[in-house]
Amino acid sequence: MLNLFIILFSIILYCQSTVNGLDFECPTKDIIETKCLGPSDCLYAHPYRCDQFVLCLINKDGKTGRPVVKTCPQGLEWNDNTKSCDWPQSSTCRQLRCPVWDIIRTKCLGPKDCLYTNWLNCNTYIQCTVNPDGRTGRPVVMPCPAGLKWNNRNKVCDRPERATCRH
Repeated sequence: MLNLFIILFSIILYCQSTVNGLDFECPTKDIIETKCLGPSDCLYAHPYRCDQFVLCLINKDGKTGRPVVKTCPQGLEWNDNTKSCDWPQSSTCRQLRCPVWDIIRTKCLGPKDCLYTNWLNCNTYIQCTVNPDGRTGRPVVMPCPAGLKWNNRNKVCDRPERATCRH
């Protein structure tokens, strides 16, 4: 019975700290300083979705907040400088977009097709999966085995000294 209580308590804590699978903690400093009253206060870039952003709603204590994921209108991406949804060319999103030319050329069928460097974490790489339209793709972060880093030249996880990703 005690084990069941511990498991349920752990699930509740996890659910409180994640929203739609997003582990995001609203910055207490911003909440205290701005009270989230201004039109651009308490708005943050989504950590891995260009077409979404995070709005922090203040909790009753006035010091903490709960994150709510919001989606930009279709075709727009988050611009963290203006704290608004904007055209992709003006977006501040630095995430990899699957290159249309590569998807059209290869259909991502070969074992080394549609694989790219993840500049945010060299212990991983990006694999693009083709969307039903056959022209666009969805980037998926894939892990390298422990101790290896991405080698984009050979399109494999490799020893650090041979890796092309260096941070």
